[in-house]
Amino acid sequence: MTVSRVLNDRPYVRTEVRERVLAAANQCNYRPDPELRKLMSNLRTRRVRRVQARLGMIVEAAQSSSHYRKELLSGARRRAEELGFALETVCLEELCENPQAVLRVLHNRGIEGLLLTPTANKQRFARVGRWAEFSVVAATYMVSSPEFDLVVHNHFRNMELICQALDDHGFQRIGLAIPKMIDELTHRHLSGSFGVFHLDSDRVMLPVLRHSNSADRKAEFKEWYERVHPDSIIVGSGEIAQWVVDRSGLAIPKSIPVVPALNRGPWPFGIDLVPNLMGSTASEVLARMLEHGQKGIPEHPTVTMVGGRFDGEIDRLL
Repeated sequence: MTVSRVLNDRPYVRTEVRERVLAAANQCNYRPDPELRKLMSNLRTRRVRRVQARLGMIVEAAQSSSHYRKELLSGARRRAEELGFALETVCLEELCENPQAVLRVLHNRGIEGLLLTPTANKQRFARVGRWAEFSVVAATYMVSSPEFDLVVHNHFRNMELICQALDDHGFQRIGLAIPKMIDELTHRHLSGSFGVFHLDSDRVMLPVLRHSNSADRKAEFKEWYERVHPDSIIVGSGEIAQWVVDRSGLAIPKSIPVVPALNRGPWPFGIDLVPNLMGSTASEVLARMLEHGQKGIPEHPTVTMVGGRFDGEIDRLL
């Protein structure tokens, strides 16, 4: 097990032991066999096993009823059970109120892995020592501290898909109007991808509106729209798209498609964030961390990205 930890660059091995193992591997001219690793990974995944560990899903009570959240939790639960793990929900509000006590209770109940799900507001958890007893994955950008391993949407690629779809339909003046908070939260992947698309295609990029979520949004949007005259508009979500068409006070022609970059909900076209796959992937990453004994706050957090898909036919709705 110690040799395996060293060769797979896992933590919790003393420096002198790690050096001895690596020296012996070099002397033997050892090289890992990718095919053998793939075989062992496949065997571990397909193996029927009894439940050996329990996972906790941190869920915010106020957000638990959304369609996106239900799909994400469903995917996480299904994949966890396929991998032999029991999965139970843990109340976010209780964890925030007394993290030391809640983490102690979870550990005593045999929960070894924690999956942090999206929340309405940004979360900063106390850096209590008990995090070292858990493998932790955050399926959201909403956790700012501590920095855990992430499973998140590939918003950069998703924005590329939208811009390409609009370009394929002949739109030349694509406008981007998204909440400033969302763009910053996703590390500016949305506005960055929008800019790169225009740079690569050598076309003029219209000024980007990063609007507020307050009552001022209506005035901001109106001023931007009348100034840049877009022939298509990318917005943050299906809810915002509905607001733009019905309640913004602008007479936007039907020939101008309004496309959500994030969760489109019931809106007829936009990016499908495949939340079921997000949950499934998060459970897989968490299970892998448990199998390799990766626990605590990582020194170098990793990010796994899940791509969405552009869904709906623009020309059918114009």
